[in-house]
Amino acid sequence: MNELLGLYVLAGPLLLLLWVPIALLIAFAIPKRSSRRGSRFLTGLIAFLVLLFLPLADEIAGRIYLKYLCSTQGGFKVYRTVELPDEYWDEDGDPRFIKFTESKIIPSLNRVDGTLNLDVLTDYGKERTGWKPYSNILSISQSRYWYYEKKTGDILAENKNYSRRCGRILRIFPAGSCGESCVYADRINTKQKILSVFVPVKK
Repeated sequence: MNELLGLYVLAGPLLLLLWVPIALLIAFAIPKRSSRRGSRFLTGLIAFLVLLFLPLADEIAGRIYLKYLCSTQGGFKVYRTVELPDEYWDEDGDPRFIKFTESKIIPSLNRVDGTLNLDVLTDYGKERTGWKPYSNILSISQSRYWYYEKKTGDILAENKNYSRRCGRILRIFPAGSCGESCVYADRINTKQKILSVFVPVKK
């Protein structure tokens, strides 16, 4: 309920000046055919509430669907691990197949994160798509990247993310660039993702 009230604060001037009077007129007109006073009031109230939230229907549905996608399909998922022999690991156990981040400005970030070195792991690859429409009605987009085995084409792991623009009413007034994307409590960096796919041979 607090989120709904917040939406109406954002779009309040537009709704109060234009939509609320229209909703009231329609709500009063609908129940006139009913003979019972209590029934007329209840019908009118229900009609008014439905009409009141109608302009924000895509915003409400978009938020619900985005949360569903983030919780059920979003994030990083490993489908198959690959065991790599000793030559892919140095004496300290660090992977030779990761290009580590090297920062002269913030040395503490060195070797904390990195990217997959495909010059070392030549049998494997990585593909990525940019943001593509996923639901045009709710203005939801999806981005995706995945690691795969070149020989078989099998996907080893993939990462999906979803984002959405705010509803059409909120784009008009007052925050036309508002939106949101998936937020994960257990967010891990790229190095951790790679090391969850490519692991040392079990001995």
